[in-house]
Amino acid sequence: TADRERKIATDEEIIRALNRAQDIIYAHNPRWWFLYVDTYELGSLSIPATAGEDKYTLANLTNFGHLAGLKYQYNSGSENVIYQLRKVAEVEFDRLDVDQNTTDDNHPSVYKLTPADSSSDYGYFKVTPDIKDSGVGTFYPTYYEKMANLDSPADTTQVPLPDLLID
Repeated sequence: TADRERKIATDEEIIRALNRAQDIIYAHNPRWWFLYVDTYELGSLSIPATAGEDKYTLANLTNFGHLAGLKYQYNSGSENVIYQLRKVAEVEFDRLDVDQNTTDDNHPSVYKLTPADSSSDYGYFKVTPDIKDSGVGTFYPTYYEKMANLDSPADTTQVPLPDLLID
């Protein structure tokens, strides 16, 4: 309130400093509770499982930072279960996925992440076994968001204690 004419610091300088502070907070720990998103609890951003598919894009997630986990809901009408898939290292995933005796199933058990490309800035996840039937399964990613850049004085930060930014 003492610099109403913005002679000491312009809005742009303050916004730039706040963005730097957000970057420092994120770099210190990108897994802050206030950045956690559970798409199952939100009831949005689900990814339908498709017959014969094993690779799914993460491109539709909002402010995606990195994946925390992957839930899968199987709902056949008579059975409705949701469970956490287990993330495995690429070597273990490939060992499980290469087995030619494995048949498609509506209950995938493990996943791995695959790199981004021009079609998906956030990359993909692969599951095994492949999905057998469409319309009975849904994936729900849990992830940590990246903090949104502030670009105007009207923007709000995701940091629940803004004094951290000021300090």
